[in-house]
Amino acid sequence: WTDDLEPAYNFRNSQVNSPPGKNKLSIPFYALEEDNKLPGTIPIFQSIEEGKIRFTHNAESGSPHFYAISTQLKISDLFMGTWDAKFNYASFDNFCPITISRSEGTIEITGQKQGFDFSKIEIKGDTLNFRLDHEERSYFINGTIKDGQIEGTCQNIDTKNTVTWTAERFAQSWWGQFSPQVVPLYEYRNKETGQSQYSTEDSLASPFFVREADPLCLVWKNPYRFQLLDFESKPASLKH
Repeated sequence: WTDDLEPAYNFRNSQVNSPPGKNKLSIPFYALEEDNKLPGTIPIFQSIEEGKIRFTHNAESGSPHFYAISTQLKISDLFMGTWDAKFNYASFDNFCPITISRSEGTIEITGQKQGFDFSKIEIKGDTLNFRLDHEERSYFINGTIKDGQIEGTCQNIDTKNTVTWTAERFAQSWWGQFSPQVVPLYEYRNKETGQSQYSTEDSLASPFFVREADPLCLVWKNPYRFQLLDFESKPASLKH
């Protein structure tokens, strides 16, 4: 909190190094600093409106305060990119890098090996479905995405023989957006004072703060209830 009792949101290092006596309450959420920003993240700026601290998308407010994920991110967007796919059939060369992309609303899959033809591609919810034609055989394939990996089944259309398949992103891709800890960051405003607070919770205990309808962005939820300020502390050994 500032000297004027305004909530201040700073990164952990600046809190740890702040002068003694400053009130360090908790880590409300995790985000990225300027030096650690990653592809696909958006800048969030901090503005002062009538003496009140507020986060905004408006770049006129100066330098970005932190980086987060856009609320426009869709589940289908998580499939986009280049993957190292493995179809667990021993009867053919089962490794094939694939690129999943969207062109004018149409999902496309391009294989980086000859003889792999993809068609009837669709994404429903968190599931990717497509047909693979390879070596005069056809397969119906589906897979769901979790923690940066696609897992599913590959069924021979004629014999109905079914095996598993997996796909992993290439190393240069960013995995943070796949975390189950990614949650909306909401702004809560005190309609009388104009003060804003930010939280990943669906509601606050205080009746004076009203949540804005749409989240500001997506951030990473703090899985811990309390903040640890002594980073050199170690578990105590139990003596019997």
